Amino acid sequence: MKNVVDERSSDLWANLVGWYTADINGEEHIFSLLSDALRAYDAHVMETTQHTAKKSQLNLPEEWSDVSVGRGGEG
Repeated sequence: MKNVVDERSSDLWANLVGWYTADINGEEHIFSLLSDALRAYDAHVMETTQHTAKKSQLNLPEEWSDVSVGRGGEG
């Protein structure tokens, strides 16, 4: 994930806060909120692992009830 700002923009939000991009399955997706980018990435990980992802593979593992837990409880 990457935060992108447009320092030349007259839009203060784009200039200071910007937006977030996430590379999901080789495609760049754009999100207004970091939380949306994190959730989209996690959904992709869960889908590609057929819901067998470990906690360490996700940004927000607490939002998934079917996350695998590895040795030491950290997945």
